[in-house]
Amino acid sequence: MSEMIERVARALDECHDPSSWHPYDFWDHDFALELARAAIEAMREPTDAMKQAGDDFSGNLAITHDASGEGTWQAMIDAALK
Repeated sequence: MSEMIERVARALDECHDPSSWHPYDFWDHDFALELARAAIEAMREPTDAMKQAGDDFSGNLAITHDASGEGTWQAMIDAALK
């Protein structure tokens, strides 16, 4: 299992409130893993705003020394969350 899928599933588990989300109590960790995988797959193709944020950030690589791409990734995700 991917570390990112586990991380997203944990976040879903932590914010889940079965009384307000769904009348049936079928939530479990396996369901959270399915939702996490679906969410990550949906984000696989970046939006135009994400591409622009990545380009803007990576254009400053000489300043940021972001060889790992972490800052670029975070800038793109931040754009997706806006």
